[in-house]
Amino acid sequence: LAPPYLLFWLLLNPLNSMLAYTLTQPSNAAYTYFPNSAATWFLSWLLVFQCGLALIDTLPTLPLPQFGRLVLMSLSVAMVQLLASVVCALAGSTLGFGEMPMMGPGGDGFFNLFGFVGGVFAKANQWLVPPLPPSLLRSARLYVLVMAVVVLCFFFLTLAPGAPGKDFAGTPVWTALFFALQLPLGPYCACILVVTVDVFQRHCD
Repeated sequence: LAPPYLLFWLLLNPLNSMLAYTLTQPSNAAYTYFPNSAATWFLSWLLVFQCGLALIDTLPTLPLPQFGRLVLMSLSVAMVQLLASVVCALAGSTLGFGEMPMMGPGGDGFFNLFGFVGGVFAKANQWLVPPLPPSLLRSARLYVLVMAVVVLCFFFLTLAPGAPGKDFAGTPVWTALFFALQLPLGPYCACILVVTVDVFQRHCD
């Protein structure tokens, strides 16, 4: 992970910025070389997670969480993510935390950590050796479908050109709902992982 991350951080991402500057030629700015992660921020955080994993000697034996417990755990993570989003918004941060996105429903910093930890426990406890329980899959698929519709309707009906709720967008209530979406997106993230694992088990194993 380190070599490709350093390649992007030191060379490719600055070159991308230079290309953007060359194409746009802004009149009130000048290009300055500045190493940055840009869309490859996840490589640096994977290195952080891997270093943390290397320090763990043993992991507890845990059963595969059922849907209800999975929702409760992911809601807890979503509450932390919501707090981080609000703090970043008040501080005026556009890079999130360590360039990991933290803002609004698009912020997924702690969800990434949740997924990594879940993968570690799944490997240690052999959760993925047998097929996932049908009850877990049914609930996860339904939740993914419902949340996909809710998110699409919320943004399409308020932000799309000519949307009926365009006057509502940007109001304090809309902004509060924008951040509140972080909570149901916690279980949504976990359920997407469950559905994705099932697809790989059935078609790519």
